[in-house]
Amino acid sequence: MAIDVTCEVKNYDNPAKSKLRVHSHWNDSNMVEVEVVATGERYTVLGTDLITAIQNALNTNRFG
Repeated sequence: MAIDVTCEVKNYDNPAKSKLRVHSHWNDSNMVEVEVVATGERYTVLGTDLITAIQNALNTNRFG
């Protein structure tokens, strides 16, 4: 039995823009699907790659 998980992410710089949804993958627990809600376009990526990309983006020193 599989459990489907979906999380929705708001766009904070322009609330009028489409939200993103992150879905659990249907058969691979290492993968997630990122969906652009407005278009329905989906991207399947490794969950660890997405986590690493977010961590790297948060670690940039913008004001240093």
